[in-house]
Amino acid sequence: ANKISHNEFSARNTAYVKNKNKIAIIYADGSIASDGGINAKTMTKICKDLETNNAVKAVVLRINSPGGS
Repeated sequence: ANKISHNEFSARNTAYVKNKNKIAIIYADGSIASDGGINAKTMTKICKDLETNNAVKAVVLRINSPGGS
């Protein structure tokens, strides 16, 4: 998959830069485990932090995982 930096994305999408509404993208990459990798404690904290951010209007969760516990 092609990847671009946040700055490059913003430069290409000037409407995104000018708009105060933000879309948060969470990348969850790795095995699902209770003590490392993708885990409920970390994901919950990230989601709660985003929930209290008034500028964030949407969240995209991208999971790339072979599975786990």
